[in-house]
Amino acid sequence: MAFCVSIIKLFIVGGTVSCVTHFLIPFFVKGFLLPHACWIPGNNFVARVILYGLEAVFYAETVFIIVVFDGFYLLMCCNLEIQFALLCKAVRSIQFGPNATTAHEETCWKQLKQYSQYHKFLLNIHKKLNKVFSEFFVGQYCFTIGGACISLFVIFNESSSLSQITESVFVVILINVLVTITFIPAGEVEIAADNLTLEIYNIDWYNTKNLKICKFVLFWLTQSQTPVQMSGAGIVKINRHVLLQLQRFGFSLTTMLTGLK
Repeated sequence: MAFCVSIIKLFIVGGTVSCVTHFLIPFFVKGFLLPHACWIPGNNFVARVILYGLEAVFYAETVFIIVVFDGFYLLMCCNLEIQFALLCKAVRSIQFGPNATTAHEETCWKQLKQYSQYHKFLLNIHKKLNKVFSEFFVGQYCFTIGGACISLFVIFNESSSLSQITESVFVVILINVLVTITFIPAGEVEIAADNLTLEIYNIDWYNTKNLKICKFVLFWLTQSQTPVQMSGAGIVKINRHVLLQLQRFGFSLTTMLTGLK
């Protein structure tokens, strides 16, 4: 939780600094009329002021949306990871023992049903979270590859100036930070969910003669083996392995484009 809060604070500070920097560029850098290049009708001063105000509002709203959107995702992933960890601890406490009494087995049976229902609830929350961010994952995947390829192409280009190379390096770092913040939390939730499967497997169901309990543990174990993964429209998986593949794919594509130049 502390990590997610720190990341959100970093977004706020970084976004605010970025906005302020863009606002001040036209005042300190010669040749910049607006924070972001834009066509000014007739090069009119009033039109330039209006466009400057609109761009300022755009940057401010962008920072707010990024903080709220990414912050919600980070906190939800962190919460899911914690809930899976607590569920693992609860399942670990279920032990029938070699001399289990009927009353103890009944208590364990009630706990198993309760924890199984809560597991279904967590899976449902994970499914809804993935549905909300599904298109975002696809867009980020494509934009990450495109942005990284363009920036790396500028870096590897012999005719690029020092300022262009510096800007491209900064863009590559920023892109990788943003995509890492998206992929790592999803991977942590997946790992926490996988740990639950191990805890269910370690339940000593063989010490009970209640066939109902044995079947329930078997079915629950089978259900928990389904990977709990985030995905982008069912096309792109969101985990650590795909994060590394994304880096290799971007670099390979840049190398191919450089060779075709």
